[in-house]
Amino acid sequence: MTIRSPYRLLLLFLLPLLAFAPAGERPAYRLFTAQGQSADYDQMLAQLAQAEVVLFGEQHNDPIAHWLELQIAKDLAQTKGPSKLVLGLEMFERDVQPLVAQYAAGTLADSAFERQSRPWPNYATDYRPLLQFARNQHIAVVGTNAPRRYAQQ
Repeated sequence: MTIRSPYRLLLLFLLPLLAFAPAGERPAYRLFTAQGQSADYDQMLAQLAQAEVVLFGEQHNDPIAHWLELQIAKDLAQTKGPSKLVLGLEMFERDVQPLVAQYAAGTLADSAFERQSRPWPNYATDYRPLLQFARNQHIAVVGTNAPRRYAQQ
């Protein structure tokens, strides 16, 4: 089935409007409670804002999950204040923490960071936006993964 030209043009105009959907609507995702009932994004965010620690599990190759992580980080920073957040990223190994800290502080250039920190192949699309947000908001970032030399034993 092909989409006829007028409909294709209409889609091109309507899809960008999703970016301006109210905060409570995240059309790329359907959220559920532990009991399997539909959940509202704003309700979830309110609960996350009360938590001391939030763990976000995802498939590493799921760009929509990474987008949602970024949205949650932005909303939590707005709700709690950036100084109350610390982002832990499994993508970065503990032995590159000095580089992660320098990058987050704005004292290490993008090119040097990407060259030295051994980022995963999807860094640019899935992790870099989160790191740049943290950098711009002065949010601490911690690499949480074990160094490869230990993880592969």
